[in-house]
Amino acid sequence: MSSSDLISLSTFAERYGICKATVHNMIRRGELEALKVGRLTKITKAQEQLWYKSLKRVGGNRGARDQ
Repeated sequence: MSSSDLISLSTFAERYGICKATVHNMIRRGELEALKVGRLTKITKAQEQLWYKSLKRVGGNRGARDQ
């Protein structure tokens, strides 16, 4: 794993429009895995993708009729 495979909590938060404290809480609750690199906490891009895929989807079938 190289450093380009890791993102900071700030970058993650900015990317998804949430505050950094929310990211910390997600890690604490076990919703998101993170790595400690010295004093820094980082998220792998693979973990970011897993988290994103786990999000609940809404909408998408507008106008679809019940059969």
